[in-house]
Amino acid sequence: MDNFHPENFVERCLAGNAQAFEPLVRRYQNAAFATALRYVRSRVDAQDIVQDAFVAAYCRLGQLRDRRHFGRWLMHIVANRCKDWLRDRRRIQPLDSAEMALENAAAAEHADQMRRLELQEAVDLLPEHYRSAVLMYYLSGLSYREIAELMEVPLSTVCGRLQQGRIRLRQLWDEPDHEEIAMQPIDVTEQVQEVVCQIATRQVQETIPLGDTERIVFYCALDTDLEIRQAEGEDAVLEGTLSAIGLTREKAQESVEGIEIGADRVDHFFASGPHEGEVFMGTRQQNGQPESMSIGSGQIWRAYFLGGCHPWGVANGVKTTDAFPQMQAYTGGSMPADMRLGLGRATRITVYREKLEDIILPPSALTAEVQKVFRPNSTSLERVHGPVGSASLVLLVPKGKCVTVIKGKQVRAFGLQDSISFIESTCEEVADIEGDVELFDSALETARNIRGKLYQRYYRYLGVRMEGHEARRHAAEDCRLEDIRGGVDIDMGSVQIKAARLGGRVRIYNRFGQTQLHQDQLAADSHIELESCAGDIHLSLAEALLDEVLLDKVHLTAFTLCGQIQSTAFEDKAEDKPPLMANNSEVMVLSNAHSGLDILAADFVLKSEAGAIAIEKAK
Repeated sequence: MDNFHPENFVERCLAGNAQAFEPLVRRYQNAAFATALRYVRSRVDAQDIVQDAFVAAYCRLGQLRDRRHFGRWLMHIVANRCKDWLRDRRRIQPLDSAEMALENAAAAEHADQMRRLELQEAVDLLPEHYRSAVLMYYLSGLSYREIAELMEVPLSTVCGRLQQGRIRLRQLWDEPDHEEIAMQPIDVTEQVQEVVCQIATRQVQETIPLGDTERIVFYCALDTDLEIRQAEGEDAVLEGTLSAIGLTREKAQESVEGIEIGADRVDHFFASGPHEGEVFMGTRQQNGQPESMSIGSGQIWRAYFLGGCHPWGVANGVKTTDAFPQMQAYTGGSMPADMRLGLGRATRITVYREKLEDIILPPSALTAEVQKVFRPNSTSLERVHGPVGSASLVLLVPKGKCVTVIKGKQVRAFGLQDSISFIESTCEEVADIEGDVELFDSALETARNIRGKLYQRYYRYLGVRMEGHEARRHAAEDCRLEDIRGGVDIDMGSVQIKAARLGGRVRIYNRFGQTQLHQDQLAADSHIELESCAGDIHLSLAEALLDEVLLDKVHLTAFTLCGQIQSTAFEDKAEDKPPLMANNSEVMVLSNAHSGLDILAADFVLKSEAGAIAIEKAK
């Protein structure tokens, strides 16, 4: 192993030297490329993801706790970016045919490139753990020991995977000299540096005394990526990076200095709201030029959270609740009383700008990398326009303190011993939480190992895309729930839910999305109810639990008005008594309970007005 020390370059970047990021890019770009190719088979897409990941890493350098492990940290960012890419497309794409075209190659070069392509295709057929090791070895130029560190596996494992990978390559590919043909590496150094040199960053390291307040309320008045973790001591610690982009390095530096972090204690946050700043609200055309519309952060708070009407929840003068009165139950004014009470005496932290800043760029400047730092609100053939400024922060919370996050764009929380709440936020992951997890008007991607109760109200349908004169909604969001022990209470519009091992009193009302639940066992105090209007419901039962249903130890009931019920779980149980199926012109019922009260109060109750219900044996 050579004497490359990534921590030295990280420190120089954090001190404001953007050029110090270039050696890190050169060092790790092909290891990152190999990681991306584990998930994304298209070299073009993998290279785009790597560029994006480096820019994201640059903007988040303040979050890196152990700067010696920059490479390992970067690989996690790349993997997460790949998962986002796959989630957006919902499939792994093959090699782009345009990549395979060798239009301008000379005959000899064409033959060599074709051999490279054949090798890449052979590598694609390897099992993932072998493919990952082979790609990283051939592309990165790193030692076995460095690869082991990046992959977070023992050195012996890397050696074994490479050996097995080579054996399988010989079986898949006829060329005997495959080890001498290096799969073509990439070089994204120039592209990454071109972006990061237009980005200014400012590091945050603040200790925030909490006094006798038991709750922290974190309000995000500009794009904020927030991670929350448990910490020792009596004070909260906030650290990370503020970022801004500009037409020049100097303009970007001026812009990032305008981002504020306010922290103080208030007697009643629900009444006081956040620190006062100016929040971007959209783009309007003024004399042929795009111009920002803005509103005060306090005004937003009062309008939505006190008045119950979202200031931008209006279309052509018509409120959503005017057309759909049932939506009144999902506005800020209908926030549950316990969540309101939690917004009393608190330490408030606000990320904001006193004065809004925006920028106009040519469309050619809107590369995939730039969009991760600058998200335009208005795009045309001539120009793009949007607000400037973002934050990537870590909040360390002492024991005995609860947290509420408001308007967070990307939030993660891990290892908390108390409860956490989200209001009008996007929660990427909550894991290992001792207390309750509450989400109001907030999206949730993953929740696992929650010992308290999970509560969520979310009734949004994402954005709209135009196809000619036809307006279409984007695909429903994904949500994964695992090992929730204290109960679940969810009411939402349309989300694709995959859940497993839920305990306590469970009610999931997913009106138009698909709900899938895998259940291994059912505790004595548990009751599970899954309901939808038009979404499908899939219940997968472990064999032991299915046997309890057949023995009438666990009662299961499924209702539908005009959908269908499939009970394949009982197909190979002909010798046993299957659940009773009954129907009339109004409702179809499947149940193993015998009285009306037992049917309605079964351990599992599945209800769908128009969607399909499937009950399956777990594989």
